[in-house]
Amino acid sequence: MIRVPTSRPHRLLPLLLAALLAACGPADRQDDSGDAPAGTAVPADTGDFDRQWFGVLPCADCDGIQTRLRLLREGDERHFELEERYLGGELVPSFSQQGTWQEGGEAGHRLYVLDPDGAGLRLLLLEDGSLELLDAEGAPQGPAYRLGRI
Repeated sequence: MIRVPTSRPHRLLPLLLAALLAACGPADRQDDSGDAPAGTAVPADTGDFDRQWFGVLPCADCDGIQTRLRLLREGDERHFELEERYLGGELVPSFSQQGTWQEGGEAGHRLYVLDPDGAGLRLLLLEDGSLELLDAEGAPQGPAYRLGRI
């Protein structure tokens, strides 16, 4: 049998895919508690836009995941570009993903759902313009999981 060497990021890929699949759900899902996260009311967007966010998200077996997200809206067309680069270690793999996104939320709380027909990664738009990654249950994960607007 031939042994194939593996690197840390390749072992992380199945975990990341499982987390993305666990986050799958409807974009307009209501929180069972009835409580909305504090300080997240955002005025409605109208018209076309091209917005970007950037940050380093936590990683279980690397120094962090450098992440850049771009959302584009032109009329009814909504596309995203997500670039992730794993930091630290000998290899620095990067991944790019493109697809469509949907906007959801309620009572002034905007939620962006990337790839709504697939993994359904969900991000909450905060008052300061940053995005916070939500966990599998739809709850904010805290400042370490935020991307700043650029």
